[in-house]
Amino acid sequence: MTKKTLSKVAEALQIPVEAIKKMTDEAAFNIIGNTFQNDSSAYVYQYKCSFNPIDKVVELYERMLKAEQEKVRLLQEALRDKK
Repeated sequence: MTKKTLSKVAEALQIPVEAIKKMTDEAAFNIIGNTFQNDSSAYVYQYKCSFNPIDKVVELYERMLKAEQEKVRLLQEALRDKK
């Protein structure tokens, strides 16, 4: 993952780049394990985030897609200009 992409992901998720760089499998499992609470009646409740992570990923994907489409358009224009 490039530094630019990593920065965009961190920005979209509203976390520091270092948090992504230092993420380990164990840390990921700890995060997942700590976002669920189990009460005495054996029901499992999901921790309520202040944002929807899926929305952030979709938002990032859409921005990256637009950037790639812009690159393609500029390259096509450059190729036409050379002819």
